[in-house]
Amino acid sequence: MRRAGGFALPVYASDKISKVRELRSLIHAGLEPAQARAKLHRHRRSLDMLENALPANHLVDVLRFEIEALERLPRTAGSAPPR
Repeated sequence: MRRAGGFALPVYASDKISKVRELRSLIHAGLEPAQARAKLHRHRRSLDMLENALPANHLVDVLRFEIEALERLPRTAGSAPPR
């Protein structure tokens, strides 16, 4: 993916934003914490790649915000966020 040109990386970043938002919904619906951590880890790796491939890109900034928000917000009232 890193070597793709044109719109491939921005589209990939947009897809990851959508997936992180979907993950938030899945967590709220009761996704197992281990599964949530695995998915979040994959999204974090995608963010790392995109930050290198698309520096100073607004979509990458939004993806970072979504991931960091998910890491900081509790799954449910009184529980720890997935890490």
